Parts: sequence; structure tokens; C-alpha cells
Amino acid sequence: MRTRFSVKGLIEWWRNMENFQPITKGYVEKASFGPFLDSLWNDQCDRQALLALSELWWDTTNTFHFSFGEMTLTPKDFTMITGLSIKGKSLEFYEEAHTDEDYLLAYLGMEIEVIKKAVRRTWLFNKFAKQRESEGASPDCITRAFLLYMISCTFFAGTGDLAPLGLLASMEDVDKIRKFNWGGAALATMYRTMCDMSRGVTKDFGGMPFVWEVWCYEYLNLCRPSLAEETIEWPTLKNYSPSYVSIRAANRHNYAFARAHLASLTADMVKFFPHSFPFPFIPNFSFWIFEQIEWNPWKIWVPMLLKRCIPSLMLTGKRVLLEGPVGRYWYLGERVLRQVMGDVNAAMAPMPPPLNMRHANLMEGEELWDALRGWDAEEFTSPDIAYDTFCL
Repeated sequence: MRTRFSVKGLIEWWRNMENFQPITKGYVEKASFGPFLDSLWNDQCDRQALLALSELWWDTTNTFHFSFGEMTLTPKDFTMITGLSIKGKSLEFYEEAHTDEDYLLAYLGMEIEVIKKAVRRTWLFNKFAKQRESEGASPDCITRAFLLYMISCTFFAGTGDLAPLGLLASMEDVDKIRKFNWGGAALATMYRTMCDMSRGVTKDFGGMPFVWEVWCYEYLNLCRPSLAEETIEWPTLKNYSPSYVSIRAANRHNYAFARAHLASLTADMVKFFPHSFPFPFIPNFSFWIFEQIEWNPWKIWVPMLLKRCIPSLMLTGKRVLLEGPVGRYWYLGERVLRQVMGDVNAAMAPMPPPLNMRHANLMEGEELWDALRGWDAEEFTSPDIAYDTFCL
């Protein structure tokens, strides 16, 4: 198994941006990517653990099937790990961007070396990373170049060294980049990658494999490293950066160990309330007074948590369709109510998945609109069937 993932150049560009491109950095932070970029670290992914994990994935439910029931990477998990919210309108894509020279010149500020409807990441880095805003392309153009570079080596990694030019359509107005659902598109890509891996369609683990790895740390304690000190940083990804890790797990990169660990898990061994998150999914959340909730130890993050985490938190309690450049993928909250509620006793037998589970790309019109908005997950449960019976 290979991982199409390297953020070394991205980290370098981002950390140098304050010196070379301060206006561009402001645009990127305004687009809400700052916490995600600040939390990135460059380390070799545990491919063997991910391979063992992918064997438990079913693309007919987009969940992992353990002996005790189902689990998945929920919208809440994704936002807590990455800092990327799941909200906004679907990404726009301009199919003919690679042939429209005037368009590329207007939005990237220079002639582009086009390869297969895309541009090489290395070309973007060499042309824009060290360019001062006063010396060449405008901050708007540098912002678009940086975001193309970022998403092609994280959100939608898996296309080699190429960044798809069609996504410039979602970046035309740099002040409105945050209006698009980048987090939902990234999560859809992660589901797509796990589906392909589980069926042996590919040996390339695209998307963001480090998110799956941190998910395993938080829920399953699979090869979780020892930390120099227990931290409460947000996003959770930041807690596992090399500066916090004191000892890596001895069995990391050990396929046999990972497989045996996952097979031996029972429900009472799983941490169904991870991320040190202050509350699980709460129905009718809008009626709660926030002062009634114990926000410690997240007090310094309260304004950002309210803004970024609650949309994902509410989606976690739904059956909802996620959409991205790689296609549409269902998240079925009714199948992972233990994670939704943060309670090992919250599981209920789910109804069958949607008939178009593996063909959601064919949806259109009102049917598609309703699916993107989602429905309450509990509408798709069978209270009369015991969950233990369902798992047999």
C-alpha cells in the first residue's frame, strides 16, 4: 500500500507566508484554513494500520464493521481532528479551465503549464511559494495558487503531483472561498479512498491518511503514541505533532499487530466520547443555553468551536449525502449512534442503507437537494430489534 501524501512543502510555504505574503495569509485565514494548516506535521503514515482498518470497511454502509457493531469517521470527528467545518454550498468546478487561457491568466496571473487538465504542484511551489506580493502576481492569485497546492496534497491527494485546475471555479472570489463546503468534500474523498482500498481497487491511499490514523488513536487506542504531556490543543491533529510525541508505539507499522488489535476490540474498550469534546450530539441543540455546558478545558476555543464545530456536530446526527470532486458518498448516522451520542449504550438497530448507496452520483433535482440537507438519523432505526441481535 502506498500513501499519496506529503505536506513538507505545504508546511514550509505556510510558515514562510507571514514574511513573504502577509496579505495572502490573511485571505487563507479568512477562508478558515488556518487551524488546519497550523496543526499539520510531516511524518510517515502508519500504512499497515490503515491497511488492517480498510479490511473492516463496507462500502455498502460506509462504516467499519467490528464484532461489537459499526463505527466510522463522523462529521464531528473530522472537524475535531482537522479543524475543517462541514458546511456551505457544494464546490463549483469549471471543466474547461485547462483550455481557457484567458481564465487561467486572470485567476493565476501567469501562463500555466497544463498537464491532463491540471498543473503540477511542484510548478505552483516553484513559481509562487517564495514570491513577494509586491514583486509579481497579486495576493489574490497567490492565494488561489496556494489553495490549489494545499488541496492537491491533502484534501484530494491521490493524483500524483497534479492539482486540478477546475477547482479554481470555487476560488474566483477570494473573499467567498469560505462559503464552499471544503470539509464535506474532503470527507467524501476520505470515504471514497476507504471504499477503493477495501475492494482492492487501488493500492494508493489518497485523501488525508493521517486523519484516519488520529481517529484510530482517539477511539481505538491503536498504536497511540506516548505524549510528552497530555495536551488539549484544537484541532486534535495538533496533539500528535512530533513536538508533543515522546515515544512512538513499538508496534507501529506492524500489520499483524494492527489486525489482531482490531479483531480483539470489544465495545467497552472503545472510547465513544473522544477528542476531549465538551458535549456529544444534543437533539434540539439550539434550545440549549451555552452557559449550561461545561466548556472547560476548551474555554480559549469557545468562539471558534461554536462557529466551526456545531454545523458538523448537527450533521453527525443525520443521514446525509456528502459531495466532492470524487463523487457523492453517504454518511449514515443511524448506524453509529454510539458515536453520535457519545454513549456505548446508545446503539439502535438501523434500517437498511439507501438503495442508491453506491450510485449516489446519479441523483439529481429535489432528491439530491433533500439528500444534501439530510434527515434525522433516528428516523432510520428499528427500536423493536435488539442491537446485539442485529450484530449477529
